[in-house]
Amino acid sequence: RGAPGVNGGAFQAPDPASRVTFVFTFVHAAAMGSSDCLDSAITWADLARQELLHRGGYECQEVGEGNFMLAFDNVPAAVVFCAEAQRRVSESGEDKRIGVAMGVASGVPAYGKPHSKTGRQDYFGKVVNLAARVAKRAKPGQVLAALTQQDTQKWPQGLAIHNMGKMAFKGIGKRTEVYQVG
Repeated sequence: RGAPGVNGGAFQAPDPASRVTFVFTFVHAAAMGSSDCLDSAITWADLARQELLHRGGYECQEVGEGNFMLAFDNVPAAVVFCAEAQRRVSESGEDKRIGVAMGVASGVPAYGKPHSKTGRQDYFGKVVNLAARVAKRAKPGQVLAALTQQDTQKWPQGLAIHNMGKMAFKGIGKRTEVYQVG
């Protein structure tokens, strides 16, 4: 694996044959069409990419300004990314105009392949769908994570976690244990 980053191709991404931790982010704004909110979303995207490089994550895709699908080699790196990215949004003052909802899930994807247009690694399968659905359930400024008991035992020191109970998600067969991060 090469150095992680947003400019890399599929070979720099986490191995799709191994356990991958996915993060989806969705930008929410009161008036997303306004130029202030668009500027805030662009600022968020820049902050997210800086934090992503610092945390060793991989940008799979950006769908719309600031809505990302990200991949990490492990849960601790992903949840620390989420917490730090949310902190940076708040410190920048952009949280007055936008909120970023984040969802995390970890597992072995069904498969992965380079995207035909971007060359970035694209992943498919239930774990990817779960991460996206968890992010959609999160409120602006909130990080929710579908975690196993094993994931919580390797938790980063000093990062708060709160069990939200089991939740049902469309397309996911069983109810899933969800935690709030931070």
